[in-house]
Amino acid sequence: VCVGTSAGPLATNAESGVVLAQSGPRELRRRLPYLAASGSIGGAAAEIASAFDAEGPSLTVSTECASGAHAIGVATAMLRAGVADVMICGGSDATVTRLSMATMSVVGALSEENDDPAGACRPFDVDRGGFVLGEGSAMLVLETRAHARRRGARPIAEVAGFGSATDTFHATAPDPDGRGAAAAMRAALADADLDPAMIELLNAHATGTRLNDPVELRAVREVFAEDAPSVPIYGIKPLTGHMVAAAGAVEIVALILSLRERVVPATANCVRPIDDGLDIIRGANREIAARRGMSTSFGFGGQCAALVVALPDTAEQAPWRHDGGRTSR
Repeated sequence: VCVGTSAGPLATNAESGVVLAQSGPRELRRRLPYLAASGSIGGAAAEIASAFDAEGPSLTVSTECASGAHAIGVATAMLRAGVADVMICGGSDATVTRLSMATMSVVGALSEENDDPAGACRPFDVDRGGFVLGEGSAMLVLETRAHARRRGARPIAEVAGFGSATDTFHATAPDPDGRGAAAAMRAALADADLDPAMIELLNAHATGTRLNDPVELRAVREVFAEDAPSVPIYGIKPLTGHMVAAAGAVEIVALILSLRERVVPATANCVRPIDDGLDIIRGANREIAARRGMSTSFGFGGQCAALVVALPDTAEQAPWRHDGGRTSR
């Protein structure tokens, strides 16, 4: 099991702080007797392992907004290394708390368009001003190619590549040149043995913040070069809210569904794009016949991740560099 989360059960821990401050340790013990376990950042992974009697490795990844993507990438690496045959992995966060709202507001990440909630998050738009917090979870079951064959499974999709990098520019602001984002995307392409031109769809991090959006598009132009204008780009955070650690996991599911269902949701509220030369899907959903896609996730502290997924028959044609039945893509 590998779970990505930003800080674990924030609401539970916030409640415990109030109880302790107002009523003392006896009341805390009465109301939250298992807080040492239920309030820990690793609690979700332990609960999942217990529920499924998963006695292999169980761990938690915390890289802020990139946690869900990193958890999937780490799980993929563990499968390739032969540590496990099956990994339950993804991200979960419940960040709509007073403390989270306050801290995100302090760094200027939240939209202040309170009179128009549906239009508050505007990724890649000239008038963008921040995101809206959301909550959610998405978990995947990854398994090695050999294990899937033994049980006669038909994969929904395959993880073809994973890339991770750190942008050391600032605690909350991205490097203006997008070096960390570009490095993660290049690493994912290299891991998948793919040229940039082979990526047919990009699910962007697309927070709708003043700083992150132009940096992400700059990184896209850097990585995809002359192919950048032909890559369809979209973001779903205006539809879901920014689910922080869960975002990357939910968005990889959205990307897989877009590849399978051949339809991509428009980037809501993007009316005047900051880069007219890129193919940002907006206005209306688009039918598309893509078979490979990339999803990007970038967190505070410059923690960047990128995943490449492919529909199974496409991935089967790719070179399987890790032999011995240990590779999961």
